[in-house]
Amino acid sequence: MHVFPALSFSAFLLLTLQARAQSLLPESPVSSSLASSVVAMPRALAFALNPAQSRADSAHSLHAAIAYTPFVGGLKDANQSAAEGTYYSSLIHSSFTACITDLSYGALYSDIAASIGFTKGFSLAGNRGASAGIRLRYESLSTTPAYPNLHFFIADLGFTIDLTPEATLGGTALNLLGANYTVTNGTTEKLDRRFILGIAYHPLAVPVKILTSVEENPGQPLSLQFGAEYYPVRFLALRLGTSTDTGNITTGIGILYSDISFDVGSRFDKALGSIFSVGASGAW
Repeated sequence: MHVFPALSFSAFLLLTLQARAQSLLPESPVSSSLASSVVAMPRALAFALNPAQSRADSAHSLHAAIAYTPFVGGLKDANQSAAEGTYYSSLIHSSFTACITDLSYGALYSDIAASIGFTKGFSLAGNRGASAGIRLRYESLSTTPAYPNLHFFIADLGFTIDLTPEATLGGTALNLLGANYTVTNGTTEKLDRRFILGIAYHPLAVPVKILTSVEENPGQPLSLQFGAEYYPVRFLALRLGTSTDTGNITTGIGILYSDISFDVGSRFDKALGSIFSVGASGAW
């Protein structure tokens, strides 16, 4: 991936943090602990890559979440934070989402992104469901005064469909319109597009959820992500994940109390050491 070649620090962050290629959307503790396999998750998760997942429902018309990720390894002054809110309209059976995120490294680097999304849900035969979503993002990246600020307008599309009551297929296209930027020598380059397809399998008789996804990024080999959630008791989730493109191991714990969830995740990065995530979400 060749992003921001004139900005060595920006390129370092984008390459080593695996910061969602053209986007620096932070992952929630849930999604980071599953190593991106959440692309196929059938339930709403804050900051998921697939915009079709950011939805509420008729039982809980409001959903809100916050997350914070400090980098405590080689980039101990770097951190990510995000807040997201979703409203469900029973009149049109659709969800509206607003999200703001920030990735910063002291005074050297700042990437702020704001997005709005729309998700439409569908009911299928056999007690199955489906959804389609679109997300529009504005992103502003600034580094040192020697480089001008960069601004991007990005569009993402996604879908989910229940193949059976136990298996869900999900897919997303990130940066579908091919946003571009101009480097200091006046050259215009496009940000990478990413295409991800995944399946989540949740057997009804076993308290385990298994996730896998494949990602295609032009100019790079296909990467596979694997994740699993285990529920030893109803209110507790234990998570484990990995990815072939990084080889990093991710872990996490989630606690659900009524309609409030608390999550902690960690990812070991070969270049940066341990990265931790904390977050909370609620539905009303």
